[in-house]
Amino acid sequence: MPGSVSRPSNREPLIPTTIPTATSFHSLPLLPHPTENCFSDNYGRTLLLRGLNVGGCSKVPTIKTKIKVLNDLTEKVEVEETVSYSGRPFKSVEEAAEWWKKLRQWGVGIVRWVVTWEAIEPKAIGQYDDEYIDYLYRVLEKAGEYGLRVFIDIHQDCWSRLSGGSGAPAWTFSLVGLDYRKFHSTFTAAMLPPHPDEPGLPPVAPYIFSEPHLPPHQTALSKPSSHLWPTNYSKFAAATMFTMFFAGATFAPVHVVAVPGIGWKNIGELMQDAYINAFRYVARRLAGLECIVGWDAMNEPHPGYIGLPSLKRWNQNTELHLGVMTNGVQGMILASGGEGAPDPDLKIKLPVYHRSWPWPSAISEYVEYELRNAPRVWQDGKPDIWKEAGVWWWDEKSKVGYSCKEDYFTKHPETGAPIDFEKDFYEPFLRRCLAGVREGRAEGVKDLNLLESAGMGQWSFIEPVPNIGPPTLLEDAEEESDTNSRANVSCFEKRLSYSISFDVGALALGSRNFFEHSYFGRLGLLGNYRSQFTRLVSHVKTLRKSGKPTPVLVGETGVPFDINGFEAYKTGDVHWQLVMLDSIVGGMERVGKGNLNWTLWNFTSENYVAVDASGTIEAGDGWNSEDFSLVTRDNAMAEVPYTSKSSAPEGCRTASLTPNNSGVPLTRAQLFGDFYSGARCIGAWIRPYPAKIAGMLLKSQFTLANVDNGTKMCWGGTFEMKYSASVASDKQPEIARTTEIYIPAYHYGGESWTLKLSISKPGRGGAYDGAMILTSVISTSETSGTASLDRICPDSKVTWTYSEEKQTLEVVHSPRLAGYTIEVTAQVGLPPQKEWSVWEHILVWSLLALLGILIAIFAGSWFISKTMELRRVEFYRRGG
Repeated sequence: MPGSVSRPSNREPLIPTTIPTATSFHSLPLLPHPTENCFSDNYGRTLLLRGLNVGGCSKVPTIKTKIKVLNDLTEKVEVEETVSYSGRPFKSVEEAAEWWKKLRQWGVGIVRWVVTWEAIEPKAIGQYDDEYIDYLYRVLEKAGEYGLRVFIDIHQDCWSRLSGGSGAPAWTFSLVGLDYRKFHSTFTAAMLPPHPDEPGLPPVAPYIFSEPHLPPHQTALSKPSSHLWPTNYSKFAAATMFTMFFAGATFAPVHVVAVPGIGWKNIGELMQDAYINAFRYVARRLAGLECIVGWDAMNEPHPGYIGLPSLKRWNQNTELHLGVMTNGVQGMILASGGEGAPDPDLKIKLPVYHRSWPWPSAISEYVEYELRNAPRVWQDGKPDIWKEAGVWWWDEKSKVGYSCKEDYFTKHPETGAPIDFEKDFYEPFLRRCLAGVREGRAEGVKDLNLLESAGMGQWSFIEPVPNIGPPTLLEDAEEESDTNSRANVSCFEKRLSYSISFDVGALALGSRNFFEHSYFGRLGLLGNYRSQFTRLVSHVKTLRKSGKPTPVLVGETGVPFDINGFEAYKTGDVHWQLVMLDSIVGGMERVGKGNLNWTLWNFTSENYVAVDASGTIEAGDGWNSEDFSLVTRDNAMAEVPYTSKSSAPEGCRTASLTPNNSGVPLTRAQLFGDFYSGARCIGAWIRPYPAKIAGMLLKSQFTLANVDNGTKMCWGGTFEMKYSASVASDKQPEIARTTEIYIPAYHYGGESWTLKLSISKPGRGGAYDGAMILTSVISTSETSGTASLDRICPDSKVTWTYSEEKQTLEVVHSPRLAGYTIEVTAQVGLPPQKEWSVWEHILVWSLLALLGILIAIFAGSWFISKTMELRRVEFYRRGG
């Protein structure tokens, strides 16, 4: 019966043992769709690629430290470090195989593989870590065996782990002339103090963080900068390195080094050449892996100082300000260590920022830093690049003791021509880097005697500069727009309440229309994320002047599971995490026609929780206190305890808590044994989706039920999709007319659920005529059906097949149904909550405004009457 609600069945759910066929893409070429911003296969079907970043712990290496005592009397020591990324994120190929199979069974079709420059070239230019590259080959080869698609993300945050983020190797700082060991002693990078027992480092300067829940020093989960890491983009160390990397030849042309066989070369050009050559080498080594579809040239690129209108201020809307912050020139002054300052007692007045609203942060106080306490960050004997370039100088006449060319980085120092970071520097780098990778691939294919069409794919994933937008590409090559979105209020403030939420992305761009960017309730939060992702996707229009369709993939988005003061780790209540994750994924599903691709941030098999002697909780992925992994070793959030052959990290707690939703235990995953072991908030991100659509997708979304009402066990709901059937003749294979939908066991396994098919022909004016609705109740693990559609289209039919073992629903249409609209609904559990319309939002705002006016009138009347009463009393007291 149409519109009926499925009821739970009494049969035991089948625990899948095979790989879902719907999300198997390894045997299909990945092609650009001819008309839509998405992928397609060689049968003309629309493809949706959805998966995860692997992994969060790949940003940090395993470090072996060797300490050599140089002088017993002076206690001088030499610290020698050996850096290796082998075993990140999987300790072995066997562990990788275990997880690849599990992730595939959870519906993951694509992986964004995180690799840093330091992992490839840790010691010196041209010295590659072949042990790690061998490990990389074996692990990704195993991913291909399980049918996964992979693209390589050359990852960085704030340039390097040594400047508070991840990415570049230590020798890049030495090349520029910076001593990274001194960053933590100044404000040239926001770094947590090292452990007090760590030898060979300068004394730590007093530091004011203005940030709660920060550990007193670096730990395995918080190093190197904890929550303050995004502020490093506008600190001296990272800003200098990005500026030199992209534009050293322009803004510091005299700073060159001798290169054997080449001659003198600018430091920035040498760094960029080394970067490109390193990944050209990796591409050559991995060229035979067909599971690799392409490369992302750089994660979250940043211009550094390039284009900064004034060295006396950073844009607070786009650059996070928190804790002690320096402007551009102050960072340069502090890095100088006061060398040559006319006043030895010179103090630098620095603002301290704390969280605020409506702006992300505001100044809470100022601190005066005595320049004499700042060690010189430039290496001994190395010049201060920016001082030599005339960017700043000591000035006795100035009140602050120094002066600078505020707009130095906005125009070419020699020609005076305006600088455009994207056009002048980022786009040329992208072309060089991606060309280098393709050349490496071609060399590798030749080494293996493969056909040119075989081996690694050639997709280029183009990432926009954060808060700027994608570059405009002039060439019509295979490109994909890759955008990241983790910068929302919950990630920044580590708390969530959906009573009212704001579109912080729009506010960060300068809008102050709070009416337009405010959302109410859980469904309002869903609308908020849909709005933000819609805005991000709209930027793809500038990617190509030709207007050629370009697939869009959200490279990073996710939930900080430690929100609301680690409350879930204390009580097991994951309600807020479920709601936020469901809203993010649901928001992406509802963008445009529903054909958005994404890789959630992130998978980390070593995510864990630690508790120190004082009871302070730390949780995370092993980098900067981030806690985004969808898999955890902590039982407080995993419905089924984590099971793996690998040992737990040192300090990992053993919790007796179990996850619940506002007090209701989450036990659904336990029906499937250890199938979902370690996964958290399963119902919010493991959800049905049409991986292969035989036609043009018009709509695809899943509405999770039982969150705020019903059983509150956070499983079940309604999946809805709509597509225009493809044009395919009888001569083409049936697969060209086959739509494949991933139906996860978590929501549908072992249940009776309702399948509804609606077929209609578009009429005039957008109306539909000849609609036909078919409804079936699925109550067995293997079932199929055929429906004749002669009433609306002669000699036509639709067949469907469902396999609980394969977690797949297939819908096949006849060739005559080309152009007809097919709607598929799969409902299990309670009906979904109705989403709020724009008018309902306006109604709520109007009622609130009316309530505010009434309160103001009441308060005003009370104040006036009280004032009159006081005046009357005073009048009588005076005998008037």
